[in-house]
Amino acid sequence: MSLGKVSLVSLALVSCMYATNGFVVTYQGAKASAMADAFIAQADDPSANYYNAAGLTSLSGTQISAGMITAFQTPWKFDGSSVGGISGNYSEEARTQVLVAPHIYFSQQLDNNWYFGMGINASYPLSVQWAPSDALSNIIQENNMLPLTINPNIAYKFQDIGLSIGAGVSYTYAFTSAEFLNPAYTRVEMDGGGFGYNLGFKWEATDFLTLAATYRSKVTLDLSG
Repeated sequence: MSLGKVSLVSLALVSCMYATNGFVVTYQGAKASAMADAFIAQADDPSANYYNAAGLTSLSGTQISAGMITAFQTPWKFDGSSVGGISGNYSEEARTQVLVAPHIYFSQQLDNNWYFGMGINASYPLSVQWAPSDALSNIIQENNMLPLTINPNIAYKFQDIGLSIGAGVSYTYAFTSAEFLNPAYTRVEMDGGGFGYNLGFKWEATDFLTLAATYRSKVTLDLSG
């Protein structure tokens, strides 16, 4: 098996996170990130595994791309008149952190009609840490979630009409941990995962017009520990 192309994507910097449940990394690959959702209709590099599995039919030979997203998490701030049932005026900020979400994508042309792809990415990293001197650290000092998603895909192209369809399954594994200081130091760990699926089509209607759509199901994580 010959290696047709290897490309390393540049870093994309994400400056914000959603303060409730972490954030979703929807940027996979430098080129696709720059094109936003328009890449769903082009999908002509290995990150098609994530954006639109039908786009795998645009890739010849064997191709690999890899990169990472770096997220700068600005401090989360808490203002309140009570912490853990203790009255008082409190104003605390969580620690500033840098989170890294790597990804790697692989594609292989099987014959003139069939194509295979594989993607591995960390789509939902989350970490919150409060300084030991903060009042909130008496309730919870640290909370982390480290996920990893594996997503194989298969695609088929109807060469005579320029229509491609693709589908795949995904499994997301997640490890979570939390540290508490009240009433004594306690560490809680859980892990587990869940399955999902994705569908896509891409139709090269003319030399100047391509229509495409993609769907990715939700994934429910079953954690224990």
